[in-house]
Amino acid sequence: MASWLTLGGCIGIACGACRFQPGESTTSTAGDAPTLDGTTVDAPGCAVLQVAASGNHACARLADGSVWCWGDNERGESGRDPTTSPSCSGSACEPMPVQVALSARADTLGLGYDDSCARSGSDVYCWGANASGEFGTGSMGDSSSPELIAARAGATAIGGGYDVMCSLAGGVVSCSGGNTYGDLGNSSSSGSLTLATVETGAMVLGKGYRNTCAIASGAVSCWGDNSEDQIDTSGQQRLAPASTGVTGADQLVVGSYHVCAHTSAGAASCWGDNGYGQIGDGTNASPKTPTVVALTEIAAISGSGYHTCALRTDGTVWCWGENYTATPAQVTLPARATQLSSGYVHDCALLIDGTATCWGGDSYGQLGDGSMNANATNPPTKIAVCVGT
Repeated sequence: MASWLTLGGCIGIACGACRFQPGESTTSTAGDAPTLDGTTVDAPGCAVLQVAASGNHACARLADGSVWCWGDNERGESGRDPTTSPSCSGSACEPMPVQVALSARADTLGLGYDDSCARSGSDVYCWGANASGEFGTGSMGDSSSPELIAARAGATAIGGGYDVMCSLAGGVVSCSGGNTYGDLGNSSSSGSLTLATVETGAMVLGKGYRNTCAIASGAVSCWGDNSEDQIDTSGQQRLAPASTGVTGADQLVVGSYHVCAHTSAGAASCWGDNGYGQIGDGTNASPKTPTVVALTEIAAISGSGYHTCALRTDGTVWCWGENYTATPAQVTLPARATQLSSGYVHDCALLIDGTATCWGGDSYGQLGDGSMNANATNPPTKIAVCVGT
């Protein structure tokens, strides 16, 4: 799941609309990953302030408040009518960034597996999958056009999974949708078309394909599927928040069957399925309890599906799991990263030079360069970025 974030470069096809003038600059404010060395990025002309990846798509927020998305669009998550989108891998997709018809200036983005949201002030707009009532509006039906979601006003984090969307506002985690895996968290196996309050006092929200997790006072609780002991060692589905026993956490990654937590000390631990080495301990053995990742000085973590990544304090990016190795290995990037976001088989980063890049799976055009290369280990590619027009 991608949370609300900041910073970045500029998608070239939108540069004419950017409102920054040469010499103006952008700085990171609040976000999952801190700026490095307090760096201010000079971005004359135009800039991408945020890139977010989830599922098989990604989106970027530009300096002028516009939102551009690319990748899978079967459910309208890239903001275009799927019937007008090109076809790739048996799905509708947008292999190049397209502007979302958002009527308001976006302040930040939050993506789910096959839905996307943007916040403007306290207003939240979402588009994409809503066939199970994920939006929480009381109605069903996918939408390729942004809808104002009044019930989620003021959300500071948002994300969706298989058929559930959750948001965090004022310390309260609220979810709606089909509840196939029990990740709605309302102590029921039934779905809900309107928001159900799940947990209070939360500071961080993590949403995966089958699970939802939250941090309250440093303690991690999760609900939903537990078939790989990604919540606790019972192996039993949890229909309401259950303690994982992990404390001192400040960030979360929720994959398909694994969970990772980051601490302010710069360490991370993971638990659950490890069939692809997504736990990061150099093995493929699935631990019953949280296991420390073999990496230090971690500033932020990201991940989805069967892999995990980390942004270190020196701006390097390291990943492990599916399409990587069981031990954290550095991703070769052209510059230091300031922000990191992960989709199911692709990852994206903002770099210190103000450019955005994505790498990994591209079957749905999620690398945003129009190539749609089926190779799951595609190297980092620049997302049609321009600086200074």
